[in-house]
Amino acid sequence: MIVKTEGYRARGPNQTGQHLVYIDYVETAPWNRRPIVSEPEFSGVGTVFMRAAIEISREEGFYGRIGLHSLPQSEPFYRRLNMTELGADSSKQNLTYFEMTSEQADAFSS
Repeated sequence: MIVKTEGYRARGPNQTGQHLVYIDYVETAPWNRRPIVSEPEFSGVGTVFMRAAIEISREEGFYGRIGLHSLPQSEPFYRRLNMTELGADSSKQNLTYFEMTSEQADAFSS
């Protein structure tokens, strides 16, 4: 996972303009992905990455706010995390942009 802590601001309602951690790149190894193998070596890796991004956001004083652009096959995962879906972004190859608010981060962490 690659995260960026500078230069990114929230776009979502009630968070617009607030600093957030942007997840620039995240990937789980193929041997940990259930669609590829029947029994992953490690499970929940994506969830661990999200918890780490939230913690980095909190350490930066951004209250858990994170944002990312999702590949189509990963969109269901971010929806299950109850991230806010803000639509396709033409500046990023029409990838869907998701954000997690500070309230969503608190709910996810509890």
